[in-house]
Amino acid sequence: MILVGRNVRIWVLITLCSLLAWIVYWIPSSIERLFNLYSMRGTMYVIMELSGAIGMIVRLTGVIMGILSIFFLIRNTKRFLEIKKWVTSALFLESIYYILLLPSGLFMIGVGSNRAYSHEVLHQYSWVSITFF
Repeated sequence: MILVGRNVRIWVLITLCSLLAWIVYWIPSSIERLFNLYSMRGTMYVIMELSGAIGMIVRLTGVIMGILSIFFLIRNTKRFLEIKKWVTSALFLESIYYILLLPSGLFMIGVGSNRAYSHEVLHQYSWVSITFF
């Protein structure tokens, strides 16, 4: 059995809290785009935005579970074996988030082959500060 010191637990908690802040920052725009699905063209737009919004909610749930389990470990109220299922569930939810990113990646690769169309699509996502063209 490997024992993890209190400092490591605190740094993991700080990391999870910063990830939580990042998720809370991006959820409103994700939900807003979800409600604008009626104006989007094509099935792939809908799939991409739905998977993104659902993925952010799933990730939020996983991060909250991770924060609670680290909090229990820091307070020494429960042993790791008692919260092992919570940690496993949090990691599983994080992996679901990355699986839900797959439609977006496939869409951007497919759109990238058509320069005129991809410029129009990327213009809709004007919040992206990286310019590809």
